[in-house]
Amino acid sequence: MRLFIIVTLWILGGAAITLWWSSDLREQSIDLLDQAGIYKQKKVFYVYKWRAANGSWQYTQTLPPEGVDYEVVEARTDVNVLPRNPR
Repeated sequence: MRLFIIVTLWILGGAAITLWWSSDLREQSIDLLDQAGIYKQKKVFYVYKWRAANGSWQYTQTLPPEGVDYEVVEARTDVNVLPRNPR
């Protein structure tokens, strides 16, 4: 029984070290766990918020035209931006 535990710990340790050193393999493992529902990965990206010449707010992932004041806004894919439908 003791040998089984030692061998299991060596295997798990080797897998952990491999995942730690290989960023590509680590990303693939995290994506796989996310798809399986075991680990929920928060996906964050940034957008630029700025006001257009006609007064409307614009949200883009590219920089606004030069000379336009803008704000960087964090957007997350795990958050619903639409209000709930009243029933």
